[in-house]
Amino acid sequence: MAHQVEVTSETTRKASVEIPRSDYEAGVNRALRKLSNRVKLRGFRKGKIPLNVMKQHYGQAVQSDVLDELLNKSIQTVMEDLKEVIYVDQPNIQSLPIGGNDDFKFTVELEVRPNIDPIGYKGIEVERPAITIGDEEVNLELMAIRRQQGVSTPIEGRDTIQEGDLVTFDFKALADDEELQDFQGENAEVRIGDSVAMPGIEEALTGAKFDATVVANVKTDDKFRVESLRNKTFDVEITVKKVVAQTLHDLNDELAKKVKMGETVDELKANIRERLEDRLAHDARHHAEEDLLDRLLEQNAFDLPPRFLDQDLMQTVKRQLQQFQNMDEQILNQLAMSMKETVRYERERALKSDFLIHAIADKEEVKVENEDLQKTIEHQAMHMNATPTQLMNFLRQNQDALRQMMSTARVEKTVTWLVENATIVDISWEKAERKRDAREKAKQEAQQAAMPDLSAMQEQAEAADVAEVAAEATAEAPKAKKSKAKGYDADAANEAFAAMTVSDLKDLCKANDLKVSGKKDELIERLIEAEVNP
Repeated sequence: MAHQVEVTSETTRKASVEIPRSDYEAGVNRALRKLSNRVKLRGFRKGKIPLNVMKQHYGQAVQSDVLDELLNKSIQTVMEDLKEVIYVDQPNIQSLPIGGNDDFKFTVELEVRPNIDPIGYKGIEVERPAITIGDEEVNLELMAIRRQQGVSTPIEGRDTIQEGDLVTFDFKALADDEELQDFQGENAEVRIGDSVAMPGIEEALTGAKFDATVVANVKTDDKFRVESLRNKTFDVEITVKKVVAQTLHDLNDELAKKVKMGETVDELKANIRERLEDRLAHDARHHAEEDLLDRLLEQNAFDLPPRFLDQDLMQTVKRQLQQFQNMDEQILNQLAMSMKETVRYERERALKSDFLIHAIADKEEVKVENEDLQKTIEHQAMHMNATPTQLMNFLRQNQDALRQMMSTARVEKTVTWLVENATIVDISWEKAERKRDAREKAKQEAQQAAMPDLSAMQEQAEAADVAEVAAEATAEAPKAKKSKAKGYDADAANEAFAAMTVSDLKDLCKANDLKVSGKKDELIERLIEAEVNP
């Protein structure tokens, strides 16, 4: 086999392959000899059938398999020579070694991993929110534990809310500000007197009826998630759903032992602080990693292989659409084609990040040890709400998933190394949240801009269905004849049709523009109704 590779762009290649006809003929002979051990031909024993006889009987049957084998082996050879191939297009056949003396020639387009020489990653400046837990956060968590371990009892003898009541309610902002449109929720809870809700909520609920709907004038603080609405007031409609009296668990050593967080109240508080710090450190780590990737991608611009990207987008959308198994196939196909653009923003970023981090790992010769893999499994299991043991058992049974986890471990190890060697700039959590919200907003805007018009697609599908039904009705209706048969003898026709084969009946139906599907009795009935003569 001979092949030449043309570099058509930084990530695309075009291979021209030529396989001698002699290789094809040798492949056919091997396939026929192998087949002769399984087939029977009168006058010959298995495995003893002459090659020329096998060619006469089975030559055409093995052609396709031989060509496929030669094609696949040749493409594999090209991929091994090129290395880093991540996408292979359908080959374009130029000549076949069948019925002549031509060689087997074809071209195939391939895409390779971007060739990235990463820069500016050592000592890069990275923003990370400070990991500090104050007494206020510890006390709020402690209050939540006391509430969980407390006792709730039905209320009798009164129908208004007072201090000590646990209120379950739905809420929604009444402000016109667009940024508050999603400020709503269901089954929120607040214990009157704990002073943990937004200022204005407990005041509005105190004294209200158990089935009341009230309007609270709430005031935001300087940490409110919408920066433009900090330290401002707006109205919130609150609908009370349930009210019970709740007695908090006493703050004592018994509580610490009951929740298995120490032997004393001091140990309980220390463990709460440690747990909050671990949680905050995990969140801070992700904030720093996202900021790191933003800066690295900005410094190392490159394009993704176009067909590889398109394939990834389609696969991502198909995974998302698996839940719509009962959707009309036409709508589903249109939706899949349209929706791939809605995931482009996040998938491009994810793929570029992966390529770039692996390029840095290659440059720094990062190796994954068992300890690194175990850390990644523990981290991923936490995000999956599974145990590390459960995830490990799954990976042992799925080699593809294990290879992917090894790749993830290499990425996580490299990113951790980059953050550890970065110049860390401490920022407030408010600033970190603003950056995260801005990133999420950009993703949502990209998704919204690419979202297909589902109602228009539904209307098109319904119109197509109506047209299809009309066409079927027209096809099934007997065609008007210029001269209707006079004195049509249905009994004689039925007897004649009964003696005909199904194939002949279908030909007769087709000749008279009648539907050709169905059993023999249905075909006969259709022909008689149309007064077709045998």
